[in-house]
Amino acid sequence: MVIAVAAEHANSPQPTGVEHYSKQLILALSRIDGVNEYILYVRTPPQLWFWELPKNFTVKYLPSPIAWTQLRLSLAMLTDKPDALLVPSFSMPLLHPRNTIVAIHDLAWLMFPETETTTQRWSLAFTHLFAKLFAHRLIAVSNATKKDLVGRLHVPESSVEVIHHGFTHSDEEGKADDDHDLLARPLIVCLGTLQPRKNLCRLIEAFARMKEQTGVPHLLVIAGSKGWMCDEILTLANKTKDVVYLGYVKDRLSLLRKASLLVQPSLYEGFGLSILDAFAEHVPVACANSSSLPEVAGDAAEFFDPYSVPSMVAAMTNVLNSRTHADDLARRGWDRLQNFTWEACAQRTLSLIASHP
Repeated sequence: MVIAVAAEHANSPQPTGVEHYSKQLILALSRIDGVNEYILYVRTPPQLWFWELPKNFTVKYLPSPIAWTQLRLSLAMLTDKPDALLVPSFSMPLLHPRNTIVAIHDLAWLMFPETETTTQRWSLAFTHLFAKLFAHRLIAVSNATKKDLVGRLHVPESSVEVIHHGFTHSDEEGKADDDHDLLARPLIVCLGTLQPRKNLCRLIEAFARMKEQTGVPHLLVIAGSKGWMCDEILTLANKTKDVVYLGYVKDRLSLLRKASLLVQPSLYEGFGLSILDAFAEHVPVACANSSSLPEVAGDAAEFFDPYSVPSMVAAMTNVLNSRTHADDLARRGWDRLQNFTWEACAQRTLSLIASHP
């Protein structure tokens, strides 16, 4: 079988959740499948790791200034005629094989439309509705995302397969140019692109209130690319004492090793990959009791109401004030991490592709 993969998101030099998922899924497929032929399509010059894949993986560089997915990738589907197409990042081409599998990561554009720009909402609405209508099957990266697809986008339940992200220590990109040695004080870390649904303004307010109430010596370190509608977040971070914004950090695991606590305050997440990052580095987690986060964290996190600053303060304080509790959460997190592997994710994805009649 010849399996095409829309791999441009996996080619990103600054991967966030979707890009990370795309790359790690391809790498895991290369480890478990030496039989099928894969064609990886990218719009920008391929990174080195693409050329290090096994011989049954071919990379096709298709530059295009506009509408790459809908025009250039569609044309490639017409000429190459693959047996199947895997789209790890929700946007499928107009022309595609009947056996097209599309991964859906979240429905934030529908659940929280005020946190997306108008252009983003229209673009995401089109791509998701098109996938609903024409993909053979959809992959939801969590049960919470499947529930949203069925309940809000009215996708038939039988059309959606839940396949969780994985995690391996090889996910770490290695020490880059991020020097965290300057951050000598104990840290509370939050990872994620700066945008409204990440709920960072409430987190900053909760951190300042906790400092005032308890006098803990920690810095709050926020690491992530500047996204959209982030001016308010940056303004509040800059004027709040002991809050540090690092920008995008390539070596997130190295940063977490210096942390006393990971806080994940999002109003909505399709999966919540940073929780697994913290589990891998034996860092206790405090996170919102919203969307997919309880599904990922299980019994290994201190939960809070993301709309309540006092609830957030209480959760962070409970972990930081009890070494025993923090250590117990870290142990539970490490145990829970063993349930998430990229090999399992790849094997289930491959089985879904092969199930097409």
